[in-house]
Amino acid sequence: CIGQGLANRLIPVLHEDGSICMCTCSCLIGSTRIGTPAGTLNIEGLSKGNEVTAPQSPLVTEVALKMANPVFNDTLVTLNFDNGASLTMSDNHPLVRSDGVITQACDLDAGSSVLSESGDTIRVTTKALTPFTGTLYNLIVHPQSALVDDHVIVANGVQSGDWALQTTRDEIDSEIALRMSGVKLVAIGR
Repeated sequence: CIGQGLANRLIPVLHEDGSICMCTCSCLIGSTRIGTPAGTLNIEGLSKGNEVTAPQSPLVTEVALKMANPVFNDTLVTLNFDNGASLTMSDNHPLVRSDGVITQACDLDAGSSVLSESGDTIRVTTKALTPFTGTLYNLIVHPQSALVDDHVIVANGVQSGDWALQTTRDEIDSEIALRMSGVKLVAIGR
């Protein structure tokens, strides 16, 4: 990501309870549709306790925390997919590749493949860097779980990681593989 002029950075994030932390920015634009058992909702409209779709987890998945991050003159990554989906996010936002490995948006290019909500492989058709000023959002689900599977949600029909998965990915600075339930996070080499 740094080679593309993008860098993971610490920024202040405002939590719903009014507290602020210095967090890595891994967020989605407010109009991103998050999968729920009843359909999709904009991420900006979700609240603590809302159920969301977690295609890798057997658990009922509720939003534990929603974060809002105002940004000014930032550069986001927009990925368009061969199934018509499009996703605009921070450069280090986690997505699930078709081989089950978590990767960052900035590491995907045209031809890269990720998983759709249903688990089908979809390919990136175009990647663009998009200037952005506004508010970015992210969620934490299953804060008590160390299982990767429990932190995969659906954003615009694409399997994506929550903020807890992103911060784990940033700290390990290596790819993380999805494992069967009951196995803890495991870092693997590139």
